[in-house]
Amino acid sequence: MGLLDIFYPKQCLGCKKYGKYICRDCIRSLPQVKQRCIVCQRPAIDGYTHPTCRGKYTIDRVIALYPYRSVVGKAIRSLKYKFATEIAKELCEIIISHSPISLTTQIPPNSVLVPIPMHWRRKNWRGFNQTEVIGESLSQSLGLSWKPNLLIRTTQPKAQEGLKREDRISNVSNVFSLSPNPIHKSSILNPKSVYILFDDVLTTGSTLSEAGKVLKKAGAKKVWAMTIAR
Repeated sequence: MGLLDIFYPKQCLGCKKYGKYICRDCIRSLPQVKQRCIVCQRPAIDGYTHPTCRGKYTIDRVIALYPYRSVVGKAIRSLKYKFATEIAKELCEIIISHSPISLTTQIPPNSVLVPIPMHWRRKNWRGFNQTEVIGESLSQSLGLSWKPNLLIRTTQPKAQEGLKREDRISNVSNVFSLSPNPIHKSSILNPKSVYILFDDVLTTGSTLSEAGKVLKKAGAKKVWAMTIAR
């Protein structure tokens, strides 16, 4: 136990019990998240996009792990706005050991995990991209290929939080592109790989859909998405 733990002990963001930011009791009590089609937002088996909703550049499947209105959502907000990087470690541990979905059986071994990038100005201001921090640990634990620089965010739009659905869609239009680095470009052309976009929160799916469009236009045959919360 370090000095910080003595003077500023960790307290669960849900039940306020001391010891961790996210206690196991709060995680076990969370309701199961209904998996939904990313296009119509209606329930879908295992999160696969409905056949009638599929388009040429549509994401094929979305996996959301936990409900946002929970201790997990509080942890994500703290991680984003209070710079509590210690929470990232606990979120990684929880996803790996207490995921409501068996990721080792659901995710193909040839998958490539691709985090949703943050604009460099925002990343410099915050000091880290929480999606990259958690995604890298997750990829190592699951034995997946990790491509943090495959996509770049070319513009810095308004924050998505608080915007209506139509505004969210227009706000992220054309904000992503492939990295100009040819090493990263060539890696996406493998038609046998499943490219999984990784983000912290899924709301309308507009950000993920825009990023998925870039990957599919570049030659990816299968693009999934996975988020910590919905």
